[in-house]
Amino acid sequence: MPLRSAYSAAKHGLIGYHDSLRAETAHLGVRVLVVAPGSVRTSVSKNALNAQAKARGVSDDAIDNGMEPQVAARRILDAISAGQRELILAEGMES
Repeated sequence: MPLRSAYSAAKHGLIGYHDSLRAETAHLGVRVLVVAPGSVRTSVSKNALNAQAKARGVSDDAIDNGMEPQVAARRILDAISAGQRELILAEGMES
């Protein structure tokens, strides 16, 4: 996504971390699902902190037009049931 390079890099790091975690805990039967969500219609933008450590109080178009939370939750539960390792949870231009 344009203007989301740092966010994308963080997701990439989390996937690598969890690949290592899987390898380290496989003998314990631990299963790990990494969910990389795109825009989900939540209050995340409104609650994000600005430079003064205050909530922004406004959303943005990507979040406002994002996936319904119930759809996101269902896809996550389905991925867990299917034993998936990674789920790219996105629609439209984010997928």
